[in-house]
Amino acid sequence: MLFEQLKSLLFSKSQLNTKSMNLLHSPVFLALTLVQLISLELLGQDKCWTVLIHKKGKDIVERDNMSTFDERGFYLMRNCAYHIKTSNNHIYFGRLVDVKPDSLFFTTFINEEVYPYGGYRFDTIGIHYTQLKELGFNGDFSQTDDVQFMKHFKFVFDKSSENCRIISERAQVYSDDSTEFELIPFLDQFELKHVYVDRGIVYDYYGYQTDRFVYSSEDSTYRKGYGIWFTPCSVEKINGLAIGFKAINLKNKDNSLKDSLQINGVSLEIFPVDWFDFAEDSWIGRFPDSVNFYRSYVKEKTETKIKGISCGLIRSNGCREISGLNIAGIYSTAIAVRGVSLSGLSNFAYEFNGLSVASIVNRATIAKGVQIGLVNKAADLRGVQIGLWNINGRRSLPFINWQFEAIQ
Repeated sequence: MLFEQLKSLLFSKSQLNTKSMNLLHSPVFLALTLVQLISLELLGQDKCWTVLIHKKGKDIVERDNMSTFDERGFYLMRNCAYHIKTSNNHIYFGRLVDVKPDSLFFTTFINEEVYPYGGYRFDTIGIHYTQLKELGFNGDFSQTDDVQFMKHFKFVFDKSSENCRIISERAQVYSDDSTEFELIPFLDQFELKHVYVDRGIVYDYYGYQTDRFVYSSEDSTYRKGYGIWFTPCSVEKINGLAIGFKAINLKNKDNSLKDSLQINGVSLEIFPVDWFDFAEDSWIGRFPDSVNFYRSYVKEKTETKIKGISCGLIRSNGCREISGLNIAGIYSTAIAVRGVSLSGLSNFAYEFNGLSVASIVNRATIAKGVQIGLVNKAADLRGVQIGLWNINGRRSLPFINWQFEAIQ
């Protein structure tokens, strides 16, 4: 078969005289042709599909390092980690593993060591390039200064032997531990940086060695408190009244471990220092509206469960689930609220079921029930919103809005 193909390529019928046939049958000719075919095949294997991204209306400018962000053109590189948001508002911090014509393939997180701690299922997702909605630089997609909206960019796919992949390096990151860690490249707003994973936690690598944190022995004893108990505390369950600064369990804080706390009764938080960090936990634009982000990551982060009444003199906030009545003088944030939530200014919960009332803003990722406030927002609503402006996954309306079915 190869012989016949060579004849048809190299000679027409009129050229196939006796001398030409003898040349074709020559062992030297066949050997040289075979080497040439193998070389061409190997050269083709060195090329890969690449994707160049540049802002619409801007000319592409070649730079020494095309892997760093620039509106005039940059490449997405295999093995590099990116903060991405897809068109269905799913958020990932994963590595680009492959590029095909019009398609991009990412892992759901940077490696398998991380996902058990974050609640993610480690997997590979493939998206059409038009489904890449946003490219972030610090993981907080609510801060528009650190986000690029991909609808303003053009994607150019091509095969090339360059701009395919960034190889991870390995380095000793601790001065008192000779273990070498993989340094994973990731895209920052101005440059490529590196992170490494230790015990399931992602750390920034700054190019020098540091002392490793020494863990003390973990306290695994399950303890209960009855009557009146002060918080923070070192018990797993309080039956009665919990009063103090913040309703959390700090039993293993020296090990950077977070233990759970369940309060059956009343939780009263009255510490006035909340005034000083009010701005840090402001409800304005800090929390994502991603249903996938909540279900795959945030839902696993619950530290405190309150069954009864949760009351904050200034605020009621934290990685908590509240079943019953939630009251906050200024604002409330929670992973989940099931019942009634009342706040002076704003309420936020990733999952809400019941009645939410605030003078300014009610916000939820998943909401079932009624929101009453000046502005109401829910990414996925099953219920009614009453206020000056109401936003849900189906529509935005003044005065009254509703959504009773999922968006297909």
